[in-house]
Amino acid sequence: MYKLDPSEAKQGNSEAPVGRWSARLVLFASALIGLSFAGSGALAQTSLKVSYQPAVGSAALFVALEEGFFEDHGLDVELVVGGGNVEIAGVVSGSVDISTPTMVQVLQAIENGLDLTVVAGGNPLDADHSRLVFGPVVVDNDLVIDSPMDFEGKRIGVNALYGFLHILFNQMLINAGADPDTVTFVEIAIPQMPDALRSGSVDGVVPVEPTVSRMLGASIGKYAGSIADGAPSELPLLVHAAQGGWASENPEIVAAFRAALDDASEFAVAYPDQVRAHASAYLQQPIEMLNSVPVPTFETVILPEVAAEWVPMMVGQGLLSGEVDVNELLWQ
Repeated sequence: MYKLDPSEAKQGNSEAPVGRWSARLVLFASALIGLSFAGSGALAQTSLKVSYQPAVGSAALFVALEEGFFEDHGLDVELVVGGGNVEIAGVVSGSVDISTPTMVQVLQAIENGLDLTVVAGGNPLDADHSRLVFGPVVVDNDLVIDSPMDFEGKRIGVNALYGFLHILFNQMLINAGADPDTVTFVEIAIPQMPDALRSGSVDGVVPVEPTVSRMLGASIGKYAGSIADGAPSELPLLVHAAQGGWASENPEIVAAFRAALDDASEFAVAYPDQVRAHASAYLQQPIEMLNSVPVPTFETVILPEVAAEWVPMMVGQGLLSGEVDVNELLWQ
């Protein structure tokens, strides 16, 4: 597993927290001394399997593992790659303890009768969009898009039909008075979006970073608006979910998981280059590609009234009946 070498103390403009490594050596030595008195049980930790989305939005998990924050809070975490519908299926089947679905997926799963609890937030829509890793709609260079109305009659690629990118694109059109039903949506994996646009099979796509920067940097299409414009601030995007029964029976594990992610969030603000280094290793993306990508906001706390902003959007688009009580699905 990837480990950030403490000798790489400086990358770009961010300095690594070298003092933390020294402190950890002291703690490790103390732990070894303690073993002679307390026995092998002194270092016992709780095993936890967590799935992650293969995207920069999951980077808090990478940081929490590689920088030792999970270990600091008594957790022995194994990260496994997930993505898409695997996130819900994995936690429901018990193959993972905690998954990283979107808030949209959780709401749909709850309405379908699944017992899920959102145990922590992942990354929300930041207020000024300065740390946003999605949003731009990229269209063919010859296409004229002056307003959302111009998307009517076009073919648009999204990574998942009725996923959060699709929903926010629809909402952008609705807010502008355009009709989403006139748009043909095509499901395309994000890594294949550049080729799909280049081939002309779609008029535009809704990618995420680092694909956004790759496409615009290579002039594979042009910017044609953002689906984040007009969306509620702090709207939860990726979240961390567990089976409701498991979360109720293991509150101390949930609390430790959240505390480790809080530490990772603080680290991400202070040392963005190290976050990119960890993301580069887990996502198998060149660090050069990630250097221009903003490190997203990570926040474990989800306000019920903000999460509830998804409900009217999804009801209006026929994706929810409106019976979901957001307060009941957030871990307290």
